[in-house]
Amino acid sequence: MENIKIKGYNNLSINAYIVEPTGKAKGVIQIIHGMQEHATRYEHFMQYLAKNGYVAFASDLRGHGESLIGDGKYGFGEKDIFEEIIQDQQIIFKYLKNKYKLPIYVFGHSFGSFITQRFMQVNPEIKKFVVCGTTNGSKMLYKFGKLISNLYLTKKSKNKSAKLIESMSLKSYSKKFERGNWLSRNESVWDKYQSDPLCGQSFPVSFYQSMFRNMTALNRGIKLVRQDAKILLIAGTQDPVGNYGKYVTSLYEKYMKAGKDVQIKLYEGARHELLNEINSNEVYADVLKFYNE
Repeated sequence: MENIKIKGYNNLSINAYIVEPTGKAKGVIQIIHGMQEHATRYEHFMQYLAKNGYVAFASDLRGHGESLIGDGKYGFGEKDIFEEIIQDQQIIFKYLKNKYKLPIYVFGHSFGSFITQRFMQVNPEIKKFVVCGTTNGSKMLYKFGKLISNLYLTKKSKNKSAKLIESMSLKSYSKKFERGNWLSRNESVWDKYQSDPLCGQSFPVSFYQSMFRNMTALNRGIKLVRQDAKILLIAGTQDPVGNYGKYVTSLYEKYMKAGKDVQIKLYEGARHELLNEINSNEVYADVLKFYNE
């Protein structure tokens, strides 16, 4: 896996990784990871894609991993980190397009799936998107999150850790599961996440204000998605982010109502990180089939 640096929005140094196939490539997969994690957690998936003929690319999103601004605190952008990440992904897309001159498809997980929902609205050149572990931002829970983060977003508080917001969202996901493990039925995945210094950091209030504001606006832009784009929504029935499949299904229905070419697959019993689940081989195969079609 090759480690490179790319100049992102406002010249931020974006840390990134590429795995290329040994033979002729048939396309490029641009991977957008979730919040409070980093790109190297996708190495196994990237190797799988490369073995099956795709260039796999993953970057540490700004505010994550080794793509940090200022004094290196996690979760920080300049003003609107959600929109800044979109701009980074546009720059990355252009880099990959110029370098490989191949079709580019997207895989977005969790927070990366929210970025992907917006990315498909502003980039009409990409035709295939896998949206993994996602949710429907129009639901009242996320509107409430927007209200709470706005109340806490003052000049003094915007850079403070959003402990209350996180206790109402991320930490609440853990309550239903033994050991708090809402990520995967593979317990070693949870153990590795918990011990990884680049995972699970508390993020500032400004991050959540940006995320919730942009999430609640996502559905208004569905009409902007190119009409021939193909979208695959995947999630586990035990994933609290998508309300155990309910919010993913409602998002699917919104795309259908808008006349988009969308598919959905819910994996029975699976939790949030499908790529790290005990049935990951099935998930990998389904994603590859979608890209190959």
